[in-house]
Amino acid sequence: MLINSIINFSKTTKVDKFHYLYNTVPSNYIKKILKEEKNSFLVFDPDSHWTNINTIYKSTEKIINSIYFGSARKVKNPYAHCKTNKEIFNLSRRILIE
Repeated sequence: MLINSIINFSKTTKVDKFHYLYNTVPSNYIKKILKEEKNSFLVFDPDSHWTNINTIYKSTEKIINSIYFGSARKVKNPYAHCKTNKEIFNLSRRILIE
């Protein structure tokens, strides 16, 4: 149980695993965690260097965006195979969750 924490307890009920990450973890490892374990919770070490953590977060975000949207030179349309509004909504929600 999370006592005196800024994390909302109701959001942690569906979490399978907590991962405690340091500022030296590679962004590909974080991508692997997010891909294999959908209900995992990532926590960075609070004593770590802020700029390293921020850089890791930005690079992970860039990797995930490149999976769905491509790069600046090679643009992907993730909604190309969607036929109904419901499929577009569900895909956009899944992208936001990841």
